[in-house]
Amino acid sequence: MKFHKSLIIPFTRRILWFMMVFIILYLLWELAEVDWPVLVIILLTFVAYEAGTYDPKKAPFIPGLVTA
Repeated sequence: MKFHKSLIIPFTRRILWFMMVFIILYLLWELAEVDWPVLVIILLTFVAYEAGTYDPKKAPFIPGLVTA
């Protein structure tokens, strides 16, 4: 199984971005004791940003991910 070379960097960036958001949310929950509605608003803001800036030509998700 080989991954298409042009997809490795965008996927790595996206995975790191998601991990960063969840780590920030966890730290806000544990250290700053932020209530869950605030966390939900932050998460929805992140999802809206991702949806608004998603470019299928630049960083496709599933199509062509695995090549034979």
